[in-house]
Order: sequence, then C-alpha cells, then structure tokens
Amino acid sequence: MTRYKWTMFEPVMLLLVVATFLSTGTVKAVIGLGLPTVSPGLLTAALDLPTAMALLLVPSFVRNVCQASTGGHALTILGRFRPFLVMATVTVWIGATAPTRVDLDLFLGLF
Repeated sequence: MTRYKWTMFEPVMLLLVVATFLSTGTVKAVIGLGLPTVSPGLLTAALDLPTAMALLLVPSFVRNVCQASTGGHALTILGRFRPFLVMATVTVWIGATAPTRVDLDLFLGLF
C-alpha cells in the first residue's frame, strides 16, 4: 500500500492550513501565545517540518507589518531601529555564508 503524497494546493491542505492559523491565531489573541508554538505541531501532522516553518513566516510577517503600520510612527520606528537592522543584515549574511566558506570542524569548537 502506497502512502498518498499531499500537495500544498489541494483544497484539503489549504483548508487545514487556514484552520490551523485561524485556531492558533485565536488562541494567541485570547491568551497571548500560541501561533508560533502550536501551529508547527499542528501543521507537521500533514506537512513536513520545513514547509510548516516556511508557512509560519507568512502570518508572522503580515502581523508585524500591520502592527508597524498602525499608529503613524513607522518612519520613527525605522529610524530608531536602523542600526539594528543594518547590523542584522550584515551578520545574517555573514552567518549564512560562513558554513560554505569555512571548515565546518571549526564550528565544533563553539559548543
């Protein structure tokens, strides 16, 4: 018996993803946590972990953009966090390229 391979754009999968984010979003609204902690566990029941983690980025990004755009102080906030954003961009780039350019045995000494 072969196991059925679900694709992301089937109606059942889309319904599962929407229901997961609606339910975990409701939990987050009520008690203040839930979306980033509960949704990967629910999504990995039907999807693989990398896909579930990638899907988690979408509502988090949308929520952050909505929160940043309300209140009318988006430029002030960007100005305040500019040093952090610049350094985060530089260090993420360094951290992402380091494993491809450095001997990986050097990382074993870090832990």
